Amino acid sequence: VTGPGDVLSNSASQSKVTSLLQGLTKALEKNPNLLGNSPSTEKLALHLVSGTNKVTCMSYDVTKTTSPLRATDFKFTNLKWLQLDSQYDCDLLPPLLITDQLANNPLRKHLQNILEMVIRGVQESLCVIDGEVRQDDEALDKTDSSKCSKADKKAQESKIYQVNLYIPNELGDIDETVSSVLGEMKCTGVLASRVFVHQKATVAEASQAVKEDIIRSFAARLEMHWDSLVEEEIGSPEETIVVHEPPRRVLIPLPYSKVALSDYLFPGEGPSEALVSILDLIGVKVSESAVYKDFEGQPDQCDLYNLTTNVDPPKNEDISVSTPSHSLFLLSGIAIAFVILLVSLFIQFYIK
Repeated sequence: VTGPGDVLSNSASQSKVTSLLQGLTKALEKNPNLLGNSPSTEKLALHLVSGTNKVTCMSYDVTKTTSPLRATDFKFTNLKWLQLDSQYDCDLLPPLLITDQLANNPLRKHLQNILEMVIRGVQESLCVIDGEVRQDDEALDKTDSSKCSKADKKAQESKIYQVNLYIPNELGDIDETVSSVLGEMKCTGVLASRVFVHQKATVAEASQAVKEDIIRSFAARLEMHWDSLVEEEIGSPEETIVVHEPPRRVLIPLPYSKVALSDYLFPGEGPSEALVSILDLIGVKVSESAVYKDFEGQPDQCDLYNLTTNVDPPKNEDISVSTPSHSLFLLSGIAIAFVILLVSLFIQFYIK
């Protein structure tokens, strides 16, 4: 909250702020897969006095609608961020079978069904950090700063935690119902994830952050892709195989920080579009060379070819060209070899 004077000192202004916090919380809860929301019910309101640049902070519990704002002490410190990298292999997802019952569903419903499969698998997955299964209440950073040298501290600050998610493969009850399948939808590719947590984060907080990032990134791509489709692309019955390429993720590092923000680029777009978005949203200018535009890499054209043809793409060394001149050359070679054979037989039996 920004304004002249101490806005949070009177009850009327406090009532407006609490209503705003409650409204934001309800809006974020409507789509938890796409919008982030803190697990804590306590929200903070910062007030900047425009005339003196004085900053005050007050807390509010959104579950207690009648409770007032409470003054809170705070201070700005140099926060150490811990980086966690992970990947989600979409090829592990089973294809969504389009049966007679699902044939009339819109494309958005099919995408929602795929998203639900991703959410279920990620939420039930086992999170392994640097190849080790750790306790949830354990601190992610186990370094004792009081016993570390400057070199060790610098190495620890640049450390990247590698996270692997192991999704359970449970068959469950076998459905013996025979259904007619009209088609299928399959996701392929790798979703890259990078999250940053505070220096005192536990293993449980880090694992939850990685899972939420993967789910939110997948949901955001499907939402953006759906919004970009036109009516002709949604329903084209004359095409039996259609390949959709959702936007890919790029990272934009913030100045003087290791923290990077995410943006998504459609096929054909460049980093300049992402820089415009960041400038409009938070007013930060970033050099185009600093953007991690290959964080996920470009899609493999061979994979796209296989999806549309169901056969391996032709290779240059496997291509054989059959032309009339080639056939004539082959026949001439056979005739010459036959003549040489006759001459050798004549010499063998008659000249001797």
